[in-house]
Amino acid sequence: MTDRALSFPTGALEAAGSRGVGAFLVARRLWWLPAILLLAIAARVNPLVRRVHGSWVGSTFGLWITQMSLAALARGPNEVEARTYESYLRLDRQMLVADIVNKRPDAILVAGSPWLAWARSNPDVAAALAPYRLLATADDVMVFTREAAPHEPAPSSDRPVAA
Repeated sequence: MTDRALSFPTGALEAAGSRGVGAFLVARRLWWLPAILLLAIAARVNPLVRRVHGSWVGSTFGLWITQMSLAALARGPNEVEARTYESYLRLDRQMLVADIVNKRPDAILVAGSPWLAWARSNPDVAAALAPYRLLATADDVMVFTREAAPHEPAPSSDRPVAA
């Protein structure tokens, strides 16, 4: 599957947060963590991170570069423009992978199955997501949490308790 074959809804994460139900309640199931480190695989991010007293660990506020590049590629640009948009896609994926691997968020919110399919279709993103398991789904937002390896501390155990 290529990036160009996907069509992404942009409002799933925003809608879940604005309703105050759904993803907010699912994310609160992570109550045992002193300070939730969050990341999203979505075009935009909303106040959900603040509502669960979390900390955003993404280099950007969502995959808006990917969203816009895919839209531009769908319009059928010339070869030079297409290479430019493809480089933007690579850059956005590289930043996402680096954020997942280096910042190790406690939870990753995925805004709908098209975004999950996109993540799984890119080997570098899929590999970075390998230590994460689906905790729950609500309002078409999936919450994935990191599983601690037997030799490492539980997520967030080395961070201070949020005030």
